[in-house]
Amino acid sequence: RPLLSFSKEILKHYLHLKNKSWMEDKSNESTKYKRNLIRLEILPKLRNLAGGDIAFNTRLKNLERQSKLVSDMILPIISNWEKKYLSSTENHLFPLLPWLTEVNSELIQEELIYRFLMKNSNQTNNLVIIDTKYNVGSDLVERISLLSRGKNYEWIVDLAKNISIKRSKFQLEIVHEHELKANNEEKLKTEQFDF
Repeated sequence: RPLLSFSKEILKHYLHLKNKSWMEDKSNESTKYKRNLIRLEILPKLRNLAGGDIAFNTRLKNLERQSKLVSDMILPIISNWEKKYLSSTENHLFPLLPWLTEVNSELIQEELIYRFLMKNSNQTNNLVIIDTKYNVGSDLVERISLLSRGKNYEWIVDLAKNISIKRSKFQLEIVHEHELKANNEEKLKTEQFDF
């Protein structure tokens, strides 16, 4: 990717100066691949809407700079919260009470949940393994964040095959399907004898 900032025309011109020929992969022209559809159809429309290549590239650079400023602002808050609340708990548990009371930004709340899910997607602890193919997308993180801020204190969301995230009162927990079954069976036994 070191040549990513150079246009195809510049690279072709350079090769011409060096008496080398340009090789084109024929699959690059097919819009059946998403990357090509974006490059061949969507990006040209966005460039046109922005007012040309210079305006489009300027806008992208501005967005990148703004994103870095936001990141620089929230990362220390996130790091401090993780050190304070996640380093002392078991990896598959996430404390909701400090998350709800001390973090007043939805962006930071969602980033903390994302990091919690990603940490659990790459670790084995108490038999909790989330398949690394599991996609922790922004829609899922937003859904878990909204549910966690809601009034329903008990819910379960499937993450991957045999893996779920469960809310019990004021904590989130990553659980395996067999743990959920065992908990439900134990709950049924308790309810049967509860007269």
